[in-house]
Amino acid sequence: SRARVDWGDPAAALPWLQGAARRADAGADVLLLLGRANLKLAARAAPGARGPYLDAARAGLARAHERDPGSGAVALAQLDLSLLADGAPSRAALDGVIAAWRTTRNSGPLARAAVLAYCYLVDAPRAEHILHMLVTDRRDPATAAWAAQFQRRLDAGLTLPAIAADMRLAQEGGGASEWTLDQISLMQDVEYNAGLEDAQGVINQLIQNPNPAKALTNAPVRR
Repeated sequence: SRARVDWGDPAAALPWLQGAARRADAGADVLLLLGRANLKLAARAAPGARGPYLDAARAGLARAHERDPGSGAVALAQLDLSLLADGAPSRAALDGVIAAWRTTRNSGPLARAAVLAYCYLVDAPRAEHILHMLVTDRRDPATAAWAAQFQRRLDAGLTLPAIAADMRLAQEGGGASEWTLDQISLMQDVEYNAGLEDAQGVINQLIQNPNPAKALTNAPVRR
């Protein structure tokens, strides 16, 4: 029978993604989606049952990074993994976000994550430099508005736990990742091969852009 999905259950797409990921020529997009699916399942599992999902996500995202080292979407997923597995962002995950931002500067979600990463590393000048770039970018009004608000509240003060908490807000909202055309095309393959009538709910649950309203308001960093 045709597969039926209770929207919000990434397990519906998991079998096809696992099969596609076993191929020697599996691309970064399918590995990213597989990692995202496992992250969603880990987040919904009891803490003691998360291990297998986190291990699968870690392995898939590591392979995705090997295929596409500069991918912002992979870097953001690895940040989500670090937050879920360790309770705080690892230095490697933060460095990955910053490196991806330096390579791909036309991404609002990645820019916001880079600001938070620099703040967590107590590097306010570099965070402010990105904010200035975002405020003056007329191509992305939503991100520019977020950056302006972030800058206005800079004097309020900011603790490291608060930064990590805000990163988790993006994760709980579906992750800070973003869709590319290749990933949308891949999800159409998932829809066809899994027999789904509509993959939109799976797309929305696996990867969503962060809600700028939930993003951390700017402040000077203090430990």
